[in-house]
Amino acid sequence: MFSFSQQVGTVKPHSAQRIIVNFSPLKTGNYYERVFCVIRNHRVLYVDLMGTCFDILTKPVPLVQRHVDVFRHKVIMGAHKKFAQKKKVHMNET
Repeated sequence: MFSFSQQVGTVKPHSAQRIIVNFSPLKTGNYYERVFCVIRNHRVLYVDLMGTCFDILTKPVPLVQRHVDVFRHKVIMGAHKKFAQKKKVHMNET
């Protein structure tokens, strides 16, 4: 759903390069993707891409950076595994 005008290239020191990101989802909903940029002799950089697609009938609450930060924190802390285990136990009980 996210595409880039350029995926590989060289940027000379003290210069800039514009990369155009297109968002073209096929269904309504919220979309998120973390994209990494690897630079020689530098720490890895990343950008969080978020998009919301809606139509006349379906308009989800837009995804914002705070939602991503909370989710990633829960993943790091292991909370997502606890939730999945509780859901699995609950489904087995019914």
